[in-house]
Amino acid sequence: MATNQILVKDEKIVAPSQVSFATHATYAPADANLIELVSPTNAIIEVEMAFIDWLDTAAEQSAIADFGLVRAPLYQLSVCMEYQVGAPTTATQVEWYWAATNNATAARGNPGFTTGAVGAYTGTPATLVEGISQLDFIGVLNVTADIEFQIQINCGFLSPSTRYGMLIGINKTGATICDTDVVESAAVLTPIVQDIAAAA
Repeated sequence: MATNQILVKDEKIVAPSQVSFATHATYAPADANLIELVSPTNAIIEVEMAFIDWLDTAAEQSAIADFGLVRAPLYQLSVCMEYQVGAPTTATQVEWYWAATNNATAARGNPGFTTGAVGAYTGTPATLVEGISQLDFIGVLNVTADIEFQIQINCGFLSPSTRYGMLIGINKTGATICDTDVVESAAVLTPIVQDIAAAA
């Protein structure tokens, strides 16, 4: 009996857009460090997130992201972070979380005491550990002990339950990320869209 095939569409032609978290006023990566799509036919949604001088053990949160009226059921997180002064400890990680919300307005209905504004995330008035426990874990960027760009295309997956949300990162690598500039550092969510093909 013939059966349908479930395929994955090329990310360059699907309707949902990539979501790029970076300091977009200065984001201009060289080709070797570009994790956004090179020639998309769909727009990239730009969301601000400050990676500059990101200290070890500290957490950062993005502004509120809006996937739009139509979003993919699944997104892959890709990350490029630069170590410019001190090398991270090998086999350590940057952890990534998602704070889902039903509201486009900052500081309204946010989990884990996230604010919806760019800046440090502390979980206050709770602790960082307590605040993170109310967020959705996406995955990790695994780093090597090198003062260099650290790129990992598959850091984890997110299935967004709401239209809006914030990206949270925790630096647990033993070194500061982006000591001097954020020209080439970003985190990008790429949609994974299934296409049900008719049986041959």
